[in-house]
Amino acid sequence: VTAPDVQGLFVWWLGDDLSRLWRVASRYYLSHEEATLLYGSAVTSQRSVGGGSIASTSPARKQHTVIEVWTDEDFTLWLDGRAIETKANPYGFIPFVVYPNLREPKPDSFDRAVRTTSAAGWNSISKSLRS
Repeated sequence: VTAPDVQGLFVWWLGDDLSRLWRVASRYYLSHEEATLLYGSAVTSQRSVGGGSIASTSPARKQHTVIEVWTDEDFTLWLDGRAIETKANPYGFIPFVVYPNLREPKPDSFDRAVRTTSAAGWNSISKSLRS
């Protein structure tokens, strides 16, 4: 169990049902050495040449961006903007538990007054706001 950096976690919900997600993407960074150990020949360093970039075998790049995209059916691994692996999801479900950060609005004085005042006593709202 890990807690990924939420700045690199992207979640797609099913409509407005926050209890059901259909896709999760997790972005994180690896050093050049880590990426080379994990992904071997899929790792290329990018170095700038005349305003563009070209693939190089020299370790000019210090870190690599990894993005894992998960759905119930598929898993896709992206390295530096290139899909290097796509396969069936080995788990058959999205292996993330996401707690949405939803704020419940605080009731203001007027809302409290309206809830505690019956329709027959509507004129007492102004009295409760003054107290």
